[in-house]
Amino acid sequence: VEKVKAIIKRHNLIKPKEIVILGVSGGADSVALAYILNHLKKPLNFKLHIAHLDHALREVSKKEAVFVKTLAKRLNVPFTLRRIDIKKLPGKFSVEEKARNARFGFFLTLAKKINANKIATAHNFNDQAETVLMRLIRGSGLEGLAGIVPIRKIGGVSVIRPLLMIKRREIESFLKRNRIKFCIDKSNRSKIYFRNRIRLLLLPYLEKRYNKNIKEALFNLGLSAGSDYDYLKSSMRHLLKGNKTRLS
Repeated sequence: VEKVKAIIKRHNLIKPKEIVILGVSGGADSVALAYILNHLKKPLNFKLHIAHLDHALREVSKKEAVFVKTLAKRLNVPFTLRRIDIKKLPGKFSVEEKARNARFGFFLTLAKKINANKIATAHNFNDQAETVLMRLIRGSGLEGLAGIVPIRKIGGVSVIRPLLMIKRREIESFLKRNRIKFCIDKSNRSKIYFRNRIRLLLLPYLEKRYNKNIKEALFNLGLSAGSDYDYLKSSMRHLLKGNKTRLS
C-alpha cells in the first residue's frame, strides 16, 4: 500500500478531491488495486468508483460481474455495471481489440456521467515487460517501445496505472497475506492469444536461456523509450510555439 502511495505521489496520478473510476475485472491485479485505492482514498482525499464491463465472452462472465458487485458493496464504494456482447459488435478487429475498445468506451462514458477526473487500470510491471516485447516483435518505433505509461490523457480524461512499478508476485503475495479472494480467468492460460504466448512461452524461455532479468530489461527499455519520446514531443511543441509552420 505504501509503495503504491509513493508511486501515486511521484507521478502525481491523483489530486485531492478527484473522482477516480477503477476498472475491476475480478482478477488478481484489479481486485488488489481496489483494496489498495480504497485504503488510500481517505489519506489522499479522493473518491473511488468501481466499474465493471461484462464482455459476455465466457459462461462465467455473469458470475464475475456479481463477484465485483459484491466486492464494491463490501468496500462501500459506488459501482456501475454494463454488459456488452462483444461478439455481436461490427468491425474487422480481433475479439481482444473489440473488448479493449468497448471497455475504454464504457469508462469514458461513465467518466463524463459522474464527472470523474481519472480512470485507473491495474496494469503492472509484468504487463509492461510483455507489452514492450510484443511491440518489439511486431515492429515498433520509439513511441511503441515506450509501452504503458503511468499516466496518459485519453478523450479528455487521464488514464492512470498505480500498479505499473509493482511486480505480479508482489500483488499475489499481498492478496495471499490478506486472504483476499479473486476470480481466475482460465482464458489467461490459453495459447490462442498472442500476449498469453509471450507470457507463458517466450518470456520463460528467454529468462532460462538468455537473461534471467529479461523482464527488468524490457521494463527499463520501456521507461527509457518513454522518456526520450516525451522529451522529443515537448521540444517540438516548444520549437513550434507561435510558429505558423506545420509538419505533415
